[in-house]
Amino acid sequence: MGRDEDRHLFLESLLAARERLIITFEGRDPRDDSVRAQSVVVDELLAVVDDSFELPGEPGKRASERLVVTHPLHAHSARYFDGSDMRLRSSGRRQFAAASALDQSEFLREPGMRIALPAVELTTLELTMLEQFWAAPAEYFHQNRAEERFSVNCRRSILSIRRNSTPSGAIS
Repeated sequence: MGRDEDRHLFLESLLAARERLIITFEGRDPRDDSVRAQSVVVDELLAVVDDSFELPGEPGKRASERLVVTHPLHAHSARYFDGSDMRLRSSGRRQFAAASALDQSEFLREPGMRIALPAVELTTLELTMLEQFWAAPAEYFHQNRAEERFSVNCRRSILSIRRNSTPSGAIS
């Protein structure tokens, strides 16, 4: 499909919108969170918005900044729960528990948290290690690789969320 056809289809979508138009695109790579280029037509629309509108009381700020919502890479990001951007919200109990656990973690607050951990040579794999990993992969990682422990309160909140989020009170 040519660029002119893209523009035509995009214009039709704009004209068909009655009250609201939501345009979504994957602006970041889901594997490493690197920036991906957006569509040319979306880029052109944002340029027109910036040229046509000003934000009163906010000189120098582009109008398109108020329209674009950049979501975090993970659903358990604290940004969904901290109220820093009212356009980001989540009601996921499990994501909230994960965000709370990450917030309490000393290891993950360090600026070097995106640096890969060194490889570990594993000569013996015990059955109990495999069972622990399959039962709770994130907890196993933190205990054995990040060398930290989840707090008792965090475990209790995760267990209570599991109990409350499954049908008829069954524990998942």
